Amino acid sequence: MSISHKKYGNVLFVNCPGLKVTQVSAWYRAGSVFDPKGKKGLAHMAEHVLLRGTKKQPEALVFFETLENNGILSDAETFKEMTRISYTQQPNKTLVALSLLLDNVLTPHFTDQDLEKEKETLALELMQYVASDAFQTGMELLYGKRHPYTLTVGGDIDEIKKITVEDIHDYKINFQPKEQLNLLIIGDKLEERSLIKEIRDRGAWFKTAPDQPTIKPPTKTDKLVYLVDKRSDDLSELYVFIPTIPLHASIKERMAIVLLIESLAGNLTSALNNKLREENKFLYSTETERDYFENAGYIKIYLVIPKNKVDEVFEIINKIIKEIGSNITEAELNKFRSLYTTRTLQNITDVNVLSSWYGVDMTLKAPIISPTEYLEELKKITLKDIKNCADRYFNREHIAVVLE
Repeated sequence: MSISHKKYGNVLFVNCPGLKVTQVSAWYRAGSVFDPKGKKGLAHMAEHVLLRGTKKQPEALVFFETLENNGILSDAETFKEMTRISYTQQPNKTLVALSLLLDNVLTPHFTDQDLEKEKETLALELMQYVASDAFQTGMELLYGKRHPYTLTVGGDIDEIKKITVEDIHDYKINFQPKEQLNLLIIGDKLEERSLIKEIRDRGAWFKTAPDQPTIKPPTKTDKLVYLVDKRSDDLSELYVFIPTIPLHASIKERMAIVLLIESLAGNLTSALNNKLREENKFLYSTETERDYFENAGYIKIYLVIPKNKVDEVFEIINKIIKEIGSNITEAELNKFRSLYTTRTLQNITDVNVLSSWYGVDMTLKAPIISPTEYLEELKKITLKDIKNCADRYFNREHIAVVLE
């Protein structure tokens, strides 16, 4: 599958042969880190409220009916530094979807009743996604106490209740004006000319990509962070945060870190799986984060273990991390490269994965590389690249914090 892209100012077209649907999406550099003091959750609330209608179709249910009568699946998400609104549809409805998306992002409409209804919805969402005290502590150690990056995207329930209609209008003017719009259009054999004409006619095409708001970067630690928290009288939670690759790092470094993660935790023969699960019967989970700030990113390892095993598990993980770069052989490098290639080829058949692949880098003005090009470059990564990356990001001093 050869995926390619073309960029025209603030519009990015992605051609994916064989894709059975198309997706049009609007991306703004506007997210929770820009929420004003006392209004945490404003970006998330605006995402919910602004999607409920347009000036042409001000009633939410009428607008939703129009989308669904055209077989259009709508979705939206607020990130820490971005907001995405996407419509996915069959190819013959691409132009219709684009027109409706532009209606929605350029001329949104909502009422006081819409705002109150969404306040209730957001309160329920926040109850489902409350960060643990240990996770919050880890983020503050990584990026500095009270930095916006350490706060939840959803916001604060009490502050959300105070958000007014005027706050939403001001947010739209300041953080989602037409001039800050990025458009991403994905499909197979897209009719680029007619789509660009629609964007031009609506005054939403610009020769250059928009300038982006900025925020003070976090004071990132260079140390590994280990946190132990009480789960019960017999169990403890162990978090390990490994500060890693920034979004704007070189392609070579991004690829090397991906292969190191495959070696560390991604597969049945990975180091953590061998030592923690197979030898010691401990379950663990891992996740990576590198979506936002230019100098931010981490790998998180999480376990729930018997309290009397904390020191033992700590030593196992620390030893694996310290040795991760030097223990990989050429055969293992080829194996992990092949596994990651399979994973990528599987994922990019999903239009939402493609949207994230391109949309994040487009919005944050990071280097844009197609999955096809990425996998070709992946073949060039050597054991020396792996060791250099491991020495830079994994072989560090650590901070150990016990929360009991």
